[in-house]
Amino acid sequence: LGFSQPDEDDQGYTNLDAALYVSGSNLYVYSEGSNRFQYSRPIGPADELSVLWNRQTQMVQFAVNQTVVFTLPPPAAPGTGTGTSSDYYVVDLSIYSVGGPAEVWWLDPAQCSTAGVGGDCTALNRQPCFSGNLCGSCTFGTQGAPGPSNSPCSLMEAAVGNFISWDSSGPVNDTGPGSLQRLSGSGWGSAGATSR
Repeated sequence: LGFSQPDEDDQGYTNLDAALYVSGSNLYVYSEGSNRFQYSRPIGPADELSVLWNRQTQMVQFAVNQTVVFTLPPPAAPGTGTGTSSDYYVVDLSIYSVGGPAEVWWLDPAQCSTAGVGGDCTALNRQPCFSGNLCGSCTFGTQGAPGPSNSPCSLMEAAVGNFISWDSSGPVNDTGPGSLQRLSGSGWGSAGATSR
């Protein structure tokens, strides 16, 4: 499910300029037949998937449960390398096997026309609006009131000179201020840590 130019309606996925592709519990973002992104967590029937197109910026955002997980830059117009070849998209659906989306609907632009600053939630460091003229949660690296809200989110600042505190995953041990050590095994993807 995604967007294509109005003159591209061949029912194949390679003509989709921006699309979500679901395979089992995996979620991918495709553009013109190429995989551009894979969501890191499994999805299920209760998850709400959204594809949003910003007419001003021409960017397409992909959201899971009203949180943007990937932004696709505007596609190039044929022969120009910039912009798009049309001032609008059509919703385009390509179905590979039996089944398909449970519900597909338009978001009412009036529901978000005054969210944030004149309809722009990025000015508040927030996720996009989905309804109620309220912006979503704070974007990564910012903090503020829980969403939906139109209050600004501010950048989280680490105290300079302080060691990083870690949340570990896998066989990793915090061995002292700012230090980590792998306890066993080897290879990518089986041990690591993120800052708190």
